[in-house]
Amino acid sequence: MALINCPECDQQVSEKAKACPNCGFPIEEMSKSEETALFPELPADLTIGVPIKWIDGTLFFGVYNKEENNLEKIPPGTVRVQLHIDGISIGNVQPTPYNIHISQIINLKQISRTELGALNKNLIGRAVVGALIYGPVGAAIGVLTANEEHNLYYLIINYWDVDSKNAQSLIINADRRVIDLFIKNYEDEVFSSTKKKCPYCAQITTKDAMVCEHCGKELPVYAPSFGEIQINKTEFSKLTYRQKFSVTEYQYLLSPNDAEIVGKMLGNFQSKDIPKFCEKKGRKVSSFEQ
Repeated sequence: MALINCPECDQQVSEKAKACPNCGFPIEEMSKSEETALFPELPADLTIGVPIKWIDGTLFFGVYNKEENNLEKIPPGTVRVQLHIDGISIGNVQPTPYNIHISQIINLKQISRTELGALNKNLIGRAVVGALIYGPVGAAIGVLTANEEHNLYYLIINYWDVDSKNAQSLIINADRRVIDLFIKNYEDEVFSSTKKKCPYCAQITTKDAMVCEHCGKELPVYAPSFGEIQINKTEFSKLTYRQKFSVTEYQYLLSPNDAEIVGKMLGNFQSKDIPKFCEKKGRKVSSFEQ
């Protein structure tokens, strides 16, 4: 029984689990959706707009190695990776950079060379729960495991390729710190408070959606989203008693398991530690309806 990383909290969990025991993420449902994942309906306009206002981590220079990637549209060597208001550009000013629209992006991940080389080769070619690799990048595995003088880090961009209509991955080598900052800025700046990703098909949907417009599944209120969230009356009614307590008393939405931990903390006279726990584990609630 293989262990995978939960795409919500990044903790290890059995790939056969119905839900993540740490955060409640529906592992079983996501696994099913990956098996039948189809190329999504993308908007007609895939322009990514202007670069977002520069702050540390919105642009970095990395290395694109053709032996680690199958996409020939990006010249090998040093590339500039930059956040735009509606996506990401990779390459240099000349020739034209390779652009990926926000609707194409499945997720971004940081991974070390050791971790990448340790991936089981039979996982390559299908979606890996926890979002490491999509598409035919098997050649990279041999390259990485054959040369491990030092531990490098990579930005993995998992996205829907328009030409092949398949999920693909780009692998870009860079400093670990800049990759972390880039992913954080992507979540904070590119995703607005009106958007979230469906936990089943990983496609973008509106924040207030009750049902995913792409796969048709009912969305849990703790689906991954970025920024503060709002909970309407229908969503509030579906929460557990402890979840409702964390929302009304601390203005944070927790997973069912974490909400139960808060209840135990109250019983053990640890109430002073609850705000920090909620901030670490939960999502800030800007407003809610009972």
